[in-house]
Amino acid sequence: MERGARVALLDRDPVVVEVAASLGSGHIGIAVDLRSIDQVNSTINSVFEHFKRLDYLVNSAGVAVLDKAVD
Repeated sequence: MERGARVALLDRDPVVVEVAASLGSGHIGIAVDLRSIDQVNSTINSVFEHFKRLDYLVNSAGVAVLDKAVD
């Protein structure tokens, strides 16, 4: 962001909207459940409407299973 990057932050927690706003103008935060293909498609459309392009995508969504590990 030091060099002018504008960022779209995605998270299932709606607080992401406030976090993005705290970064300054030009950034957006979108609350989305990545398990829902409809929400994912809508979010992609929102990002393209806002920025008109997508240069980089960093996916760091994770899932934790709280159960015994099995071979």
